[in-house]
Amino acid sequence: MTASSLASVDSENPTLLVAYAMACLELGREREIEPLVDKVLALDPGDRLRVGAYATWIEALRSEGKYREGNRVGRRLLAEGASVESIDDAMVNWGFPVGPITLSDEVGIDVGAKIAKIMAAEFGDRMTPEAGFSTLVDDDRKGRKNGRGFYEYEGREKKGVDATVYETLGVTPETKMPRAEIQERLSLPLINEAVRCLEEGILRSARDGDIGAIFGFGFPPFRGGPFWYVDQVGADTIVAKLDDLAAEHGTRFEPAQLLRDAATDGRKFRT
Repeated sequence: MTASSLASVDSENPTLLVAYAMACLELGREREIEPLVDKVLALDPGDRLRVGAYATWIEALRSEGKYREGNRVGRRLLAEGASVESIDDAMVNWGFPVGPITLSDEVGIDVGAKIAKIMAAEFGDRMTPEAGFSTLVDDDRKGRKNGRGFYEYEGREKKGVDATVYETLGVTPETKMPRAEIQERLSLPLINEAVRCLEEGILRSARDGDIGAIFGFGFPPFRGGPFWYVDQVGADTIVAKLDDLAAEHGTRFEPAQLLRDAATDGRKFRT
């Protein structure tokens, strides 16, 4: 199914709005995503919340793309002095097809900023965007579509990191943050949010969550999906790492109750 054929479906259906956005991204039609934000806002409050919760799991209409939470935490890492390329490279190394900062440019920084307000309004602290990143929109940095983002572009071709983005953000990329730390701070909130969506009934099953994560936003297939990954690593290990991150970086890393329960009683989601 192409993005053009999806355009004819019932755009008031929350799930189809997500599917259409994902198809647009796959086909390089990022400009068609922004109107979907307005469609989401026009939905009834209950459906709007459902779209928000579902989009949180697949990281927001894939909108800021494959992993919206990754983009938000990635921006926090930038604010702490990590470089654009170290963040993207870490997540590609972990198995994602593209890094979260690159995704911001691909989908559109302005689109991400608009969606961030929706997510923060619906989900509070754990979806609150990093302070100061509105300066990117103010500086007319929209990403690939206008040739100005975290990266430089020559036509449609991405070049290197735009060094002036650090000045715009008021940060200096001088922190040598370990790759493993970047990977945990970006991947664990995503996994935690997937479990929370199962807990809240957004997902019918852990199996659906794993399939959707792999085919929907590029979760590394060799890791089996977020639920399979929890089973392999151990829910107790994941919870312990999230608790450590919450103690250091705030409640946005607080483990979902279902994840805590699995850690306590040794429950498996898939195996």
